[in-house]
Amino acid sequence: RPGQIVLRTLAQLANAGFDALDDDVADAAGVDTAMRYGANHPQGPIEWAGRFGTARLAAVLATIAAATGDPIYAPSPSIAVPEPA
Repeated sequence: RPGQIVLRTLAQLANAGFDALDDDVADAAGVDTAMRYGANHPQGPIEWAGRFGTARLAAVLATIAAATGDPIYAPSPSIAVPEPA
């Protein structure tokens, strides 16, 4: 399951980034900048989620939450915001 570990990690990082948006910790650019410069990530979690697809991200998180029974994986409310057309 090595690939699943990577997806689970990236999905949870993105979920935490969206939680920060929901909690008004920072805006999307601020969350991404903090992860790029503070944690040396190649792209921020919000940017990554946009490339991955927020609907797909929400589905992955919901699947992990159901499989593990751990509510920490429940998709952040702002992930459900429709993507721009």
